[in-house]
Amino acid sequence: MAKETKNTLRDSVYSALKAMIVTGQIPPGSRVTENDIAAKLTVSRTPVREAFNRLERDGLVTGRPRQGYVVTEFDINMFREAFEIRELLDGHATELAATAATEQDKARLARAHVRGSRDNVLRLLQAKSDYRNFLAKAS
Repeated sequence: MAKETKNTLRDSVYSALKAMIVTGQIPPGSRVTENDIAAKLTVSRTPVREAFNRLERDGLVTGRPRQGYVVTEFDINMFREAFEIRELLDGHATELAATAATEQDKARLARAHVRGSRDNVLRLLQAKSDYRNFLAKAS
């Protein structure tokens, strides 16, 4: 049970920190430290460090020894390239998923669509993530 709590805390810190970056609460180019985030989220530095490691692998932050982390600044060309690649992958995954989807899969997809149609940005991001996970599993 302790491991489950640790994983849940680790995931919660990662999700909260990612949301702060994605929504602009921590703007691109900002320097942040483990201590800053640990204090803000009232957790120890360990789950914060693990979250920063994941975010660095995701390309959202860059670690600087003894200086903390810097939130990645993106330019328009990076977004264009990412969207072009995503468009190709999503199209192919959609074709594969459509042929393999069960009724249960279709119901889950419909629920994700309803969640995504609400105005909450974080819910929309989660719904998109659920949709992509569904496509990946179904294809």
